[in-house]
Amino acid sequence: MITLVLILTGFALVLLNAFFVAAEFGMVKLRQTRVALIQEEYPWRGSLLAKVHRNLDAYLSACQLGITLASLGLGWIGEPAFTRLLSPAFEWLGLVNPTLNEFISFIVAFSLLSFLHIVVGELMPKSLAIRQSEQISLWTATPLYFFYWLMYPVIWLLNTCSNFLLKQLGLDVIHAGEQFHSSEEIKLILRSSEIHGELSQQESSILAHTLELGDLRAIDVMRSYDDMVTLETPINSNELIETLNHYRYSRYPVYDKIKKQIIGILHVKDLQLLLHKATSNAELSLNEIARPVPKISYRLPALALLRQFQAGMPHLLWFTVVVEQLWVF
Repeated sequence: MITLVLILTGFALVLLNAFFVAAEFGMVKLRQTRVALIQEEYPWRGSLLAKVHRNLDAYLSACQLGITLASLGLGWIGEPAFTRLLSPAFEWLGLVNPTLNEFISFIVAFSLLSFLHIVVGELMPKSLAIRQSEQISLWTATPLYFFYWLMYPVIWLLNTCSNFLLKQLGLDVIHAGEQFHSSEEIKLILRSSEIHGELSQQESSILAHTLELGDLRAIDVMRSYDDMVTLETPINSNELIETLNHYRYSRYPVYDKIKKQIIGILHVKDLQLLLHKATSNAELSLNEIARPVPKISYRLPALALLRQFQAGMPHLLWFTVVVEQLWVF
């Protein structure tokens, strides 16, 4: 009976070790953004998970304490359990040397317990937690929360001693939850998301290019004069309609053939009344309905330009700025 109790206790300690390993890897793998969504879906358990994840350093220490206690307990009862279990076999084989029997029991116990501890207590829960971090974290958060407060004095003492020793070595204490990514790392994350089908190639490219916006000036995001589609004034009404139907832009630069310069921007909706009154093949002047062109410095940072758009500046600036008296778009 005692042998059975020892063996069952040993298996229980292996499973306890697996629990703390799964909790540790699950919490580390879980993203903070997902925690907020889980909290909305599971109000009570999600709130508890959020508390654990916000204080990740302390709860990882709780996991380490749990793993250590389970491992020590397994080693403590493992050898006596196998000694009792193998005693009948030793008697049947006629091995009566206590020292030899104890040595064999130790080798068998060490081998089997190490196998169980590594496979069942470490590798399996680690792989499971990495693959199913959300489910594992949600399942382990509640018992881990109560274990932390049960062992709080011990965990506080261990953390205090650890931080003190780190400071003596001239090292700063960094919290486990502090994860920062450079722009290059974010691009790699976007690329990985694209490879795994979470983002399309176009979405990944757009997001990656936004990271470069801070290094660009207004001139870097403009279209050159040679690439523009312009409306000349005066212009034939049929030619005007053909151009509008072909390109389907909402705004066009207006080029005055007499002055030989761009005089403004024409919004398509401003043409409705003019085209309504015009006859076929009529010569139309666009001067009166052309809107003034807002002008900015080509050196203006692209981010500053974007903020001006967001503040209400007309988006006509997408089309024209003056660069040393040369129009570029």
